[in-house]
Amino acid sequence: SLLTFWHLSTTAHVITVSVPPLVAEGDDVLFLVHNLPEEIKSFVWFKGLGNATGKIATYARHRNSRRPGPAYSNRETIYQNGSMLFEKVILKDSGFYTLKAYDRLGNIVSTTHVTLNVHAELWKCGRRSTSSQPTIESVPPRVAEGRSVLLLVRNLPEHITAFLWFKGETDFKKRLLAFHHLPSRKPVFWGRAYSGRETLNSDGSLLLHSVSRKDSGLYILRILRIDGKYEEAQVQLQVD
Repeated sequence: SLLTFWHLSTTAHVITVSVPPLVAEGDDVLFLVHNLPEEIKSFVWFKGLGNATGKIATYARHRNSRRPGPAYSNRETIYQNGSMLFEKVILKDSGFYTLKAYDRLGNIVSTTHVTLNVHAELWKCGRRSTSSQPTIESVPPRVAEGRSVLLLVRNLPEHITAFLWFKGETDFKKRLLAFHHLPSRKPVFWGRAYSGRETLNSDGSLLLHSVSRKDSGLYILRILRIDGKYEEAQVQLQVD
């Protein structure tokens, strides 16, 4: 579900989407925020419509600090771009969530909402079963230790909003390698799996420098679309 609030002084509007749109109980979900104004000094996530008792956490951009509220469950992680990672969700987490952004004077600049849908069984959504589904090719197919390898992405879908690379599995907190909002001029957020030897290209392809045997294994790319759905592709990296 997606609702937006138009800021009267600009043509851009803040958008929040749930990734994935439907999530199974026990999995992680990311509330992905687009177009948060640069002049924002702080923002607050709420469970519900924005009452004080539903406050999850406040984030102050200038101090890069987070302050938990009454509704904080120790499973939420808030990022500087406004996005919030919600880990190991349960059925009771389903419902309405609100993000409020404030300027330096404490005035509300934007308000946006997202609905979290948690289900007892796994739903597969946002995937296309067609021949044009994205694929990843390792170039070269096998790489020697100390060399570089490109994980080349083909058949990208239209209307892409973000790329997320994972090492091993789609675990947002432990296995996230890179998280990049488009357009390409925005900085890349590097996750825990980042080794300092990766470069993310504008087409979503991932370049690994000076690989070692520890880099071998499964890599997964999640491609987010403007409609809130996503495509996934994976590749097995072989290092000799």
